[in-house]
Parts: sequence; C-alpha cells; structure tokens
Amino acid sequence: MKLPETNCSVKAITIETWTLISQLIPLLQSIKEFTDQMESDKASVSQIIPGIQKLKQKINIKRENETQEIAEFRQVLIQSIGFRFEQHFKKEIYVISTIIDPRYKIKYLQKDDGINYLEILKQTGMKLLKSDSENVLNIQATSQVKRKLKNSFWDEDSNSSMKQQSETGNRDIYFKLSQELTSYLAESRISFSNGPLDYWNQNKIYYLYLSIIAKKYLFIPATSAYSERLFSTSNNIKSEKRTRLTDEHAYQILFLNKNQ
Repeated sequence: MKLPETNCSVKAITIETWTLISQLIPLLQSIKEFTDQMESDKASVSQIIPGIQKLKQKINIKRENETQEIAEFRQVLIQSIGFRFEQHFKKEIYVISTIIDPRYKIKYLQKDDGINYLEILKQTGMKLLKSDSENVLNIQATSQVKRKLKNSFWDEDSNSSMKQQSETGNRDIYFKLSQELTSYLAESRISFSNGPLDYWNQNKIYYLYLSIIAKKYLFIPATSAYSERLFSTSNNIKSEKRTRLTDEHAYQILFLNKNQ
C-alpha cells in the first residue's frame, strides 16, 4: 500500500528536544500532584502552606544531567509560585490552620519574614474564645469529669466558680492559651496518615482552648473544586429529561454516586 503524497514537511523531534521533554516531566508531575491534593474532597485549608513549601522543595531538586534551560525554568517556576502564593503566608486563616494541624505545626512556616505566627494564633484565638465562652465553659466541665479532678460533693461550688469565671470575661485566656500552645508545639508531629481531627478529639481534655480553635479552622476545605464537582454531578442527575425526580431522590442518587 502506498501512502498519499503530501507537501507538508514535518521536522523530526531532535534528541535535545526529547531530553528537554524528559526533564520537564518530573517538574510538571509535581505540580499535578499538588493540584490533585488540593482539589480532593479530604483536603483541608491547613494543607495549603505545607503543600506550597513541599512543591517548591520538589521543583528545587537538581536532577542528573540537567540542562541549562531546565535549570533556568526551575528557578522561574519557584519565583512564580512564591509570587502567586506569597500572601497566603500572611493571612490568618492559612497561618492558624497550619499551626493547629498536628501534622505540620510550624515546620513549613517561613521563619525569616519577620511575621510572628504564634502571636497571630494567640490574638485571633483569644477573640474566638471570648466570643464562644459558653463552649469553653462546657468543655472545661467535660474535661473535669473525665479527669475526675472534682468530687461530686463540690460540684455545686465548682459550677458556680466556672460561671463566675465566664462572667468576668476569661481574663486569663491569653496566659492559658500560651501555655497550651507551648506544650502542644513541644510534642512531636503526628504522621501524615493520621487524622488531625482524631488527634484533637483525643486531646481536647488537655488542650481546651486549642481544640476549640481547631474545630473552627480544620473543617475549612482547601478549595471549592470538590463542591463544584458536586454541583456539576447534581445537574447531570436532575436534568430536563428527569423533571419528575424529587429533591430527596436526587440527593440519594448523588450520595450513592459519590460514595461508591
């Protein structure tokens, strides 16, 4: 069989070009892995700063027989990532969620930018705890029962004392929060395979105030990608051809679709 003739001339890819492509793949693979992690349904906002730092570390690795073009491209990538995500290291939501995640704590925070990250957590946490004094009071009561520090004979006096403390505005919150934070940071970080929410559920009797802050910040998703995919799937389920499908049944189908 004879192929038809054509006037189009296609230049063959050179060995140098293949070399560039093969060296580009690991860099682009790192970016893809970071993006997939942040868009997953289990990704928390606490993973953003560590993820950015880890991505920069992976891109900064010089590989064997690396060409000058790839070396320059790596530096451009690192500078671009730093420029795009610089503000994340200054925003309270990212800073606090990273510190309060026992998998990361302060490991991935920049230490040379003059920002007092721990003070940000203390000041923001103090405002949160003052506005949520009822929750603080309930957790204190629960922890005292679990630790069995109080005899039932003194329960009435103990409850009155806690109410009085709440009414005075928790003047010692900053001091106690600082103590908890110092003790928390002194502990070793937990494995990435362990869940941060499980950690706080087990340790809330030891870190009363930090556990409340963790509850607020660790439930925030890293991106809106997963929720947007849910909306897209729901639109496919309840379409113009299925107008008689009830909201309840549509929800059940959506649930089964995402929990196969």
